[in-house]
Amino acid sequence: MVRGNAALSLVRFGDAAGRAQIVALLQPASVAAPDAGRVIDIDNPWAQVRAHLLAGLAGAMRCQCVLLHTSGPGARIHVFGYASDLERADILYTSLLLQMARGLTTAVVPDGVRSVRAWRRSWLLGFVTSRCPFPIRTRPHNSSRKRSG
Repeated sequence: MVRGNAALSLVRFGDAAGRAQIVALLQPASVAAPDAGRVIDIDNPWAQVRAHLLAGLAGAMRCQCVLLHTSGPGARIHVFGYASDLERADILYTSLLLQMARGLTTAVVPDGVRSVRAWRRSWLLGFVTSRCPFPIRTRPHNSSRKRSG
């Protein structure tokens, strides 16, 4: 970009030395697009809750998710993003699924609960919400730095 600006300045002042670079900048360029993505099928039990977990994690890893319609039970999600972001989301999702399963099996259902299934679903949604509250940042935000001067 800097070289393009310099070439433009040269042409603007009557120097033809930058003309070739200006012509090259006007040619079509190829742009690398994100990986096509992955379609992930999630089986029951708790498919919608696990889909919520995957969508939250993928969003935090700079990916986009589309919940696809399925005719049977379960959920299907298409996750789009760069290969490295998809891989990180997949590893974190697998890790949190294990933690979620262990936490649910060790949680004690309180006495007096009318529906154990509803209590467990509520516990799972609380787990998912607590793990995906905001995007994960890989570098510090610029506005948090103090400016000197």
